[in-house]
Amino acid sequence: MKRQWTKWLGIILAGSMLVGCGSQPGGAEPLTAGSETAGSETAGSGTAGSETAGSGTTGSGTTGSGTAQTQAGDGGTEPQQMQTAEGQGWNREDDGSYEALQQFSQRLMLENMEEVNPLLSPVSAYLALGMVGMGARGETGQEFQDLLGGNMPAVSRSLMERYPQEQEGMVLTIANSVWMDQQVTPDVQWIADMEGIFRGEGYRGVLSSQEIMDQINAWCSEKTRGLIPQMLEEPLNSDASLTVLDAIYFKGDWIVPFDALDTVQRPFTKEDGTELQVDTMSMCEQSQRYLHSELGEGVLLPYQGGEFAYVAILPGEGIQVRELYRQLAPQALAELLESEKRELCNLRLPKYEVSFDRELNESLQSMGLVRAFDGSMADFSGLVQKDSMHISLVKQKAVFRVDEKGTEAAAVTMVVMDRLADLEAPESRDLYFDRPFVYMILDLETQVPLFVGIMDDPG
Repeated sequence: MKRQWTKWLGIILAGSMLVGCGSQPGGAEPLTAGSETAGSETAGSGTAGSETAGSGTTGSGTTGSGTAQTQAGDGGTEPQQMQTAEGQGWNREDDGSYEALQQFSQRLMLENMEEVNPLLSPVSAYLALGMVGMGARGETGQEFQDLLGGNMPAVSRSLMERYPQEQEGMVLTIANSVWMDQQVTPDVQWIADMEGIFRGEGYRGVLSSQEIMDQINAWCSEKTRGLIPQMLEEPLNSDASLTVLDAIYFKGDWIVPFDALDTVQRPFTKEDGTELQVDTMSMCEQSQRYLHSELGEGVLLPYQGGEFAYVAILPGEGIQVRELYRQLAPQALAELLESEKRELCNLRLPKYEVSFDRELNESLQSMGLVRAFDGSMADFSGLVQKDSMHISLVKQKAVFRVDEKGTEAAAVTMVVMDRLADLEAPESRDLYFDRPFVYMILDLETQVPLFVGIMDDPG
């Protein structure tokens, strides 16, 4: 499918041709270039897995970073600067620092780690909130900058250029989409940013319809390769005017896989002392990338290609697993990774699958994003024309699987808006992950976690 946004621009300039043109079917219409109205191509036959709903992987190169910006600008000029309450716009160019994203990742997990087996994709949440934040102004815009960092557009563009990739033994895809009610007129610059920065797909229809719900679920299923087949259990409410979605999918094979014949039932002791028998993978006297600090010890298991790795960390003596994570600030994580050395290890790791479904409204408000959720204070004047909007729901679903071959993981974030190294010792080290531990899929270059979780109960 063509994924250009010029169609939206045409609708805006024509005074939103869909509004007042009679009743529309509930199904979403992809916003594509090349015809008079947005209804010339429909997604309606049912699923977002068809060509109409985006069969290609976002980030594959069909949309260049920045093309829509010149289309949206006056005579091809640079996009206008977004102003916050302080008069300082988003920094669109300086992507040299991932510090804000690293901090956001830890803060988000800290706010959501009290449940059993918590799991999040900070990158997915960051991109979804970033899409909405590009349309926030005034004090609302400042809150987004405080939360995501002032260089969020540049970091987001960097993520979209860096991460979507596929090679033997490793797949990482990221997809973004915007679903807009037919009565809403989007801001021209915001649409340009959705394509130019986030490479988003755009759809328009009756958001509260059953068809839209089905198509959103189909889009999520397609982009996560079936790991998350359903994001919505019922249609959005009648006040829903816009929703943005970010989907991330990862599948990586270990460089050195576990032998399935060595997987047996072994005990796993929970923090309350309860002992479980769980399927446990093992490697005996193998050279491993061993990590150690005063916080604990762990292992780094790289995936094919060597750019990403599974990191698992056991708390040190007297430290509980959540306290370990509280102390695992970006600098502490960097120091732990710097401790890496090759050691012979007897490694045991549970084979597990985790799913997590979490509304993030309260945690984001605790992190300082307050006005965006308040209809009387929210300012998204850079997102849509005329209408006032606020965020009613931020939700993420995530799935994580670890087995002898490698790891498969996916997450979808939805924002709904109303209206190697020689061996150093001959002896083997026992590294048994038979009690609660922290784990993540880590970008080794940026030290940004794509996924992060706490394993309390692998049974």
